[in-house]
Amino acid sequence: MVMRLAFLCFLTMLAGCSDNKQMPITQNNVQIPITENDEEMSVTRETVQLLTQFPTAFELQLELSLNEQLLSFEICFIDSLAIELDSISQQPIAIFDLDRMEWTECSSGQLFTQAACEDWALSSTERTNATLARAPDNDVKRFVMASLKPEFEVSETADEIKISNQFLNYVFQSSLDVDEQQMDRFFKYDFLNAYRKALIEKKLPPIPQLAVSGELKKRGFVPGIMNLTVNTPNGVVSLTARTKVATLSEEKIEQLRDLTTQTQ
Repeated sequence: MVMRLAFLCFLTMLAGCSDNKQMPITQNNVQIPITENDEEMSVTRETVQLLTQFPTAFELQLELSLNEQLLSFEICFIDSLAIELDSISQQPIAIFDLDRMEWTECSSGQLFTQAACEDWALSSTERTNATLARAPDNDVKRFVMASLKPEFEVSETADEIKISNQFLNYVFQSSLDVDEQQMDRFFKYDFLNAYRKALIEKKLPPIPQLAVSGELKKRGFVPGIMNLTVNTPNGVVSLTARTKVATLSEEKIEQLRDLTTQTQ
């Protein structure tokens, strides 16, 4: 599943199958030998350039189960970009630039930066706290306060992490086999996506997800399974998310390059 490592091993195998002249390509100070004229097994220079140009090309396939409803999502990572695709049309919904820490809504072309999101979250929290100060002490008030100041308790075993407070209970399992670059890209995407879900999808404030992501990042844990129970004032909501990592084909990489070029 770690594409770069598998690709390096594949090229090394090719280098041992031929007596032809070896031509090194240097990437990240590592010389990769490639066979130039082997008729039975060869790698074109164009293929090498394409794959080495996107060292972090991979996708996350998410399956979400909520109230007996099954939803699918696909997020593709190509170098500095994370692209959320519509599961039916395969068109980009949002494009995240993980180096600039910003994203673009494809339907409107609107750009959201990390700095603007942080300003929005701060002012929104201040307004909400001012309103809560005048509100009666009830379950709704306590739920909102726990969303703005989660104060999670964390416990963990070898293959499970639990993060919870009075209203939110996360259980993470089956850490995915990803390399350091993939993990870095995942958590940067997750950070921005916390703001996107709050701003665009009108879900919970970003603060709980940011706190949870921080705990997982500290432990280097990218969950394959997440079970979330939310004790809302109107009842209990349960959600299960399953995530898989897959490599991207050369064809899909090219398609995504074209899509992002057209969209941006």
